[in-house]
This record gives sequence, C-alpha cells and structure tokens, in this order.
Amino acid sequence: MSESSICQARATVMIYDDGNKKWLPAGTGPQAFSRVQIYHNPTNNAFRVVGRKMQTDQQVVINCPIVKGLKYNQATPNFHQWRDARQVWGLNFGSKEDATLFANGMTHALEVLGSMADAGYATLPRPVSNGPSPEELEQQRRLEQQRQEQQERERQERERQERERQERERQERERQAAAASIPPAPPMGGGAPPPPPPPPPPPPPPPPGPPPAPGPPPSSGGGGGAPPPPPGPLPSSGPAAPPAPPLPSGGLGGDGGLAAALAGAKLRKTSK
Repeated sequence: MSESSICQARATVMIYDDGNKKWLPAGTGPQAFSRVQIYHNPTNNAFRVVGRKMQTDQQVVINCPIVKGLKYNQATPNFHQWRDARQVWGLNFGSKEDATLFANGMTHALEVLGSMADAGYATLPRPVSNGPSPEELEQQRRLEQQRQEQQERERQERERQERERQERERQERERQAAAASIPPAPPMGGGAPPPPPPPPPPPPPPPPGPPPAPGPPPSSGGGGGAPPPPPGPLPSSGPAAPPAPPLPSGGLGGDGGLAAALAGAKLRKTSK
C-alpha cells in the first residue's frame, strides 16, 4: 500500500543555524507558507513529515522521517520544533488551529512508533545532534512569548490611539455644529443709539397770488380835483347802453357841481 496523509497544516518551515544561533527559513527564495503533511506508510509502519511551498513551483522544504523517541517541543502555541539526525526543525504555524492539528498528528505517529517495541520491532538509536540545548530552547520560548506580548501591547496601543483620534474628531464636529447654530452677539459697550432718519423735505412754496391793485395816480393842482373815473365796463357784443339823461336844469352849488362833473365823465367814457 502507498503512503497516505494523516494530517496537514499551513506553516512556515524553519531550520536552526547552530553557528549563528538563529532561525532561518528552509529552502530557497523568500520566506513563504508551506503545506506541511504527515505521511504514514502502513507497509513498514513508518511516518515522515513533508512540506511543500504553497507556490507555483511547490518547492519541497522539508522531508524528515519521524523516529521513535523523537522529542516534539511545543515552544509556543504557534511555534513547534524537534530534532533529527542533521538539524533542528521549526514550524511557525499560520494559526493555533493549524498548530493543534499538526501536534495531534505528531503525537499519534509517536504513539504508534512507541507501541512497535511490543510487536518485536527493533528500535532505532537516537541520533546525536548539535542543536540547541534545553536551556537555549527555553530561552527561545521566552523570547517568542515576549515578542507576542509586545505585539499585543502595540496592537492595544494602536487601538487606543485610534479611539482617541475618533473621539477628538467627533468633539470637533459637534463644536463646529454648535458654533454655526448660535447667532452673533451684539457689540459690547454703552454707545449711543443710531441717529433717527432725516426729516422729509419741506413742501414746495405756494403759487404767487394776483398782483396788488395799482395805487391812485398822483393828483394835479392844489389838491381839490376830482378822483379819476372808474374803468368802464367790458365791451359786449350787444347794443350800446343808452346815454344818461341830462341833468336837471338849475344850478347846483357845491355838491351839485361835483355830481355833474362825475356824470359827465361817465357819459364820455360810455360814448367811447
């Protein structure tokens, strides 16, 4: 029977550089996630870990057998590691669910390999490795934990700053809205009120009246003369008035002579 996959997970495959004391990405090219699987061969009851990059070339970055007595260390919830004959492998999982799934598959494989001694299978000697010591692994675990705590604090700080920024913007919008709704206040101080409007212009002057009557002409002589005769009546289209009757005979002295003179003047004026 051919091999079959008993579990798979998404993780970045790492190898430990013992000379420089640091982790490096496995394979060539930039670091990327790989699909890491545990295969079981039921013919010889063997297990191995195979990982291929989740890219077009599907580069194989790990092909590691699982042997009895392998120490699988879950350094952090997302970072697990173990040793083989050549080096120390590390898996940086994309999620805690991927890490739990792969750890369960590894535990199952180690349990099956552990039970093989009771069936008469020869145990393989444990390979010697120059990988990190338990103290170094513990230090790496603490550093990874501190890094995750620092990331969590930074995330919380960013969220707090974002909330403060949004609160300041909200208060500024409310202040601007309140300022726009308040009418401007009247000017301060006790100045005099504005002057009243000017009075309307005076009415036009009345039209001029009739000219005054002419005064009497100056008298001639010693002042005993008669006043001038009044103006005659306006001409009419009818027949002329008849002449006045003659004065009665008999001389009138004093006032009679003045009356006769007035009557004669009227008669002359009419005849004209």
